[in-house]
Amino acid sequence: MVNIPKGVDVEKEYKDCKSLLPVLFVCFERNLSPFTLFAPALPSPTGDTIGWLKEVKEAMKMEGADPDMWEKAIAGIQLSARDHARTPMNWDSSKNGGFSDADECWMLAHSFKEINVKDQEGDDASVLNYYRRVVKFRKENKDIFTHGAFAYDEKTDDDDNVFVYTKTSAEDKSRKAVVVLNFRDKTSPYSLPAGSEGLKVVMETGNAGKDGEIAPYSAKIYM
Repeated sequence: MVNIPKGVDVEKEYKDCKSLLPVLFVCFERNLSPFTLFAPALPSPTGDTIGWLKEVKEAMKMEGADPDMWEKAIAGIQLSARDHARTPMNWDSSKNGGFSDADECWMLAHSFKEINVKDQEGDDASVLNYYRRVVKFRKENKDIFTHGAFAYDEKTDDDDNVFVYTKTSAEDKSRKAVVVLNFRDKTSPYSLPAGSEGLKVVMETGNAGKDGEIAPYSAKIYM
C-alpha cells in the first residue's frame, strides 16, 4: 500500500504516486515479490492505529482534556505509525470497502469510496492498471530488469532529484535499458549515459516531456 496521510490533497498525491513509484519499484529491484503488484497499487490515506485511537477517544471525554487531542493524535500517526500500511484492501465503495460486512472495521482506510479496486479495474489510466502494465513490461524483459546488471549514471550526482541508471541484459550485452526518474516538483533536464545512442522511449508516465527534459514526478524508460 502506498500511504497518503489523512488530510493531504489525495488527488495530487494520487497522481504523483502513479507517475513515479511503479517504475522505481518494478524496474530497479532485482527481487520483486508478486505482492508488489497489489501492495502499492492503491494509494490510501491512513487508517486507525490498533487500539490507540480508541483510548484517545475515551481520554477526550475526561474533564480538562485537550480539545485538540484528536488532531494531535492523527498528526502523530502520520509521522511515525506503521498501522496505516496494514489497512484492508479497498475492494469497492460498499460498506467497509467490500472487505467485511462486520458492523465495525477498525483498520478501514478512509478513502475506500474514492479509491478502490472495482473502480480502478474499469479505468485504463488507474494506478492499478498502470502497475499491471509496468509489471508485464518487466516480465517481458526479465533478462534486463530481473537478471540484468545495474550501472548508476554518476553524472547525476550534481542533481539529487534526478536519478538515471542503466540495466544491461545478463544474456545479451547488446540489450539494455536506461531509466530516468524525476523526484522534483518541476521539469528537470537530464542526459543519457554514454553508449545510449539509438535508444528510444518505450514507456513513460503520461506526457513525461521531450528528450532532455522530464516532467515533475515522472519516469521514462529507454530501450
